[in-house]
Amino acid sequence: MTEKKGDRKVSVPVSGKRDKKKSTRGSTSSPGAKKKAVTKSGSRNNPAIEPVEMTEDTDTVADSMGKYTVTPEETVPVDEQPYPLPEGWKWVRLGKITDSIQYGYTAASSVSEIGPKLLRITDIQDDDVDWESVPYCEMTESDFKKYKLNKDDIVVARTGATTGKSFLLPAVNSSVFASYLIRIRLCEEIVSSRFTWSYMRSPCYWTQIQDNLNGIAQPGVNASKLSQLFFPLPPLSEQTRIVARLESLLGKIKEARALIDEAKDSFETRRAAILSKAFRGELTREWRESQSVARTADDLIDAIIEEKAAQAETNKKTKVPTREEIVVPAEEEPYQLPDGWRWVRFNSIILRTQLGLVRGSSDQSDFFDYNYLKMNNITNSGSISPEFVKVKASTDEIRDFELHPNDLLFNTRNSKELVGKNAVFDLAVDEPVLFNNNIMRIVLRVQTGAHFVSYFLNSGFGKFLLDRIKSATTNISAIYAKDLLVLPLPLPPLDEQREIVSILDRLLDREKEAAAACALEEELELLEKSVLARAFRGEI
Repeated sequence: MTEKKGDRKVSVPVSGKRDKKKSTRGSTSSPGAKKKAVTKSGSRNNPAIEPVEMTEDTDTVADSMGKYTVTPEETVPVDEQPYPLPEGWKWVRLGKITDSIQYGYTAASSVSEIGPKLLRITDIQDDDVDWESVPYCEMTESDFKKYKLNKDDIVVARTGATTGKSFLLPAVNSSVFASYLIRIRLCEEIVSSRFTWSYMRSPCYWTQIQDNLNGIAQPGVNASKLSQLFFPLPPLSEQTRIVARLESLLGKIKEARALIDEAKDSFETRRAAILSKAFRGELTREWRESQSVARTADDLIDAIIEEKAAQAETNKKTKVPTREEIVVPAEEEPYQLPDGWRWVRFNSIILRTQLGLVRGSSDQSDFFDYNYLKMNNITNSGSISPEFVKVKASTDEIRDFELHPNDLLFNTRNSKELVGKNAVFDLAVDEPVLFNNNIMRIVLRVQTGAHFVSYFLNSGFGKFLLDRIKSATTNISAIYAKDLLVLPLPLPPLDEQREIVSILDRLLDREKEAAAACALEEELELLEKSVLARAFRGEI
């Protein structure tokens, strides 16, 4: 630490015990703001909250550590309480059980060790912080004392997409918190930090956060709003018991999630390996050797050229492609294919393409007439979820946009991670299904199977090709037809395409059975919410 005249700068990390400050329970502060008057005298070691006898005007939350007086003015009125609590619990405002609620420090961060660590919103991931990657900041010693983080402080994200996300501080050395965080220091005599942090993961807490965000263009909560949140306050001994029970139950849920993640990783690895072998001809090597008549992809290419030539006789605008325009040049082939296969341009096997029907969110409802397939109905693994919204449509629109079996559906606009999802429409439905304008319908020639093409586009190499042609803006990525339709595609004879699809269906169906546990993820999330909800009703 280097001294200067007047204030001093903290130039290196400083360690120290938690500051002993006067209790300012329920107060909020921000940089540069004057301290609010302390309405109740006392300190952490000598609390102003004294044990009192029960009267008609006061209730108490009692435990072995004494009694915390809850006056009628401090409890939440009955008509505002979210739900009934067990005997001995009280609904209070969060500000009533805090020493302070304070905004963070505004400073430029640095990778150089110029002062204390500066904890930011982005440093908090999955209820943990990688302290090695947290940057530093320069600040005076007086500011360091003001913003220093201590064990059992809780910080809350006050703005952005993660508004409301919280983190309970472990024992840390020489760390402060940045301006987009709010620090909560609790009255330790009456409330446990682990109990409070657990509550800040519960549905009741998040419902209140969401209620505060509704109607706001830029998501955010301030210290005043946080202080007004409803908080279910049981005796300290009950808080300790609930935290122990929660940690046991949530620990088991965490272990189950880890097993599911391991199963998913294993499933994805095996799936990628199977698809890679399929489009290198390895899955059908024995099948090819058993065939008495050796057909080749050249037969399909000849058929495509003949078909286009026949069309040109009646339609002079029809262009007849040459073999050189269909087949990928040898120097551009991504990898070597088996004898009888060819690399061809995607557009050479396509009959036609079409973007879907435009319907805004206001024109979608469960009460309208026709099923409407959107990009969220196409899964990452290449299947279709039949949970459709409904839209209204004219007779002409139904004729033009109704989906048919073996239509290949390709998602042209989405996030960078999701754009390029594709699947074959093969659902058995009684009513017309129309499709959204962010989806391209691709109708293939009879020389190529739609499922074969979809499997390829969903393979590791297929996704690699799609990644190369994604055009991204800040939030949205697109894949344009002009780039998609010239991609190289491995083309085996039609019979072998069918054999590959048959083998993949069998193998991947077994893999899906093995990965069925992955569907438990949503159930685990619901279970976690249920456990947290019950905990703060006194039901565990």
